Amino acid sequence: MMGKTHVVGSLAALHMGLIGYSYFTTRSPANVRLEDIQVFGHSIHLPSSLLEYGLTVLSVILFVFLLLRTGRRKLLLFYVLGVIASLFLLDRFSDSGEPLAAAIVLLSFTLGTLLPDIDSEDSSLGRYFGLLSRVIPHRKVTHTIWFVILLAGISWALQSVYLAALTIGYTIHIIEDSLSNHGICWFYPVIGKYATRSGGKTTKVGRSTTFAYATGGALEQIFFLSSLGIHVLCMGLFVSILS
Repeated sequence: MMGKTHVVGSLAALHMGLIGYSYFTTRSPANVRLEDIQVFGHSIHLPSSLLEYGLTVLSVILFVFLLLRTGRRKLLLFYVLGVIASLFLLDRFSDSGEPLAAAIVLLSFTLGTLLPDIDSEDSSLGRYFGLLSRVIPHRKVTHTIWFVILLAGISWALQSVYLAALTIGYTIHIIEDSLSNHGICWFYPVIGKYATRSGGKTTKVGRSTTFAYATGGALEQIFFLSSLGIHVLCMGLFVSILS
């Protein structure tokens, strides 16, 4: 799966979850507040105003553009400054640090959706780490349950909601890749083997492609466009909830 599909699709799932939870909290007769739910001692905060929501969405969009290296190289600095400015304004116009912290949680999740492909110098994120990406074998070390367990363990040990969000995004990436025609050996190298096919593609040995999608193929494009549509729908619903 291409990087843009990973990040847009994963964020669409998260967007839907936030919409559903926001709707529940605002419609619940028990008047449940999202801030009452703690993760590692951190209060999860949903935007309470259109300004908070707009700045949060803007910071995530610019961060995605930065990670995907969208447009000309000169735009990368603009994306960096845009993310910083959005986060600064979130902190500046809020009475507490919760909106800023929530935005950083989303950015951590976003980074996690692309992080496994740091093992490929052809990936958008891998191009930021050229030497490291050439050293790590593609779809092996970073695409295993062992790396997920390591990240989850560090998140738990440090009680970090930001690392937890990154770990969730990371896990979703691997799940999405496991559905591709190249497959994933979750327990590699203990269980499963890889073979290098034509074009240098690393593929799981014995992978059945009956219900798999081809990277960059029609099914992936449909998923990508559908995810964009979900984002538009969720933004409209969020605006109606906050209005």
